[in-house]
Amino acid sequence: MLHRIGGDGQVVCLLGALGPDDVAELVRALPGPAPRAAVLLDLGSFLPAVRGHRRGGSAAGTALADQRDESADRLRAAGWQVAVARAGDPVAVVWAALSGRPVAGAVR
Repeated sequence: MLHRIGGDGQVVCLLGALGPDDVAELVRALPGPAPRAAVLLDLGSFLPAVRGHRRGGSAAGTALADQRDESADRLRAAGWQVAVARAGDPVAVVWAALSGRPVAGAVR
C-alpha cells in the first residue's frame, strides 16, 4: 500500500521483493516530472545469514534475483533511477549508485 504524504518533490523508495503488479502500481501512483529513485534490496545476498540456509546456488536465490532484475528493468523503463543494495554494502556506495557516481574503494 502506498500513501503520498508530501508534495511533488523527489521520491526515494527502499524496496524488497516485488512483482510486476507491484511495480506497475508504484509507477502509476507516482506520476509526474519529479525525480524518482528506488533502492532494491538484493534479498538473495542476505540468505547466507538465514539460519539453516545451505551454501551454494538455490532456487530461492535465483528466483529472487530474477524478480529483482525484472523490477529494476521496469522501473528504469519508467524513468526511475535504480540501485541494488547487497548485504554488507555501505550506504554511501548504494546512494552513489543512484546517481551513477562511483565511490572510491567500492567493489562491484
